[in-house]
Amino acid sequence: MLTWLCRVFSFAPLELMKNEDGIDVHYERAAAEGAAIVRPLADTEWSSREYTARDIEGNLWSFGTYRPGGG
Repeated sequence: MLTWLCRVFSFAPLELMKNEDGIDVHYERAAAEGAAIVRPLADTEWSSREYTARDIEGNLWSFGTYRPGGG
């Protein structure tokens, strides 16, 4: 399971939070590797770009960017 998570969501085993500047690439890779996309990639009103996916054990994972002030 951990190997799958690391491959699909591209993070190291101890990295629980990651600021992903390339969120579009991250999203496409997760979808291509079989992650169940629960909430598609979208811009938010608080200057973030986010998506949510479900892993093979049913856990929900949210990924996104955060740029204070929209920058």
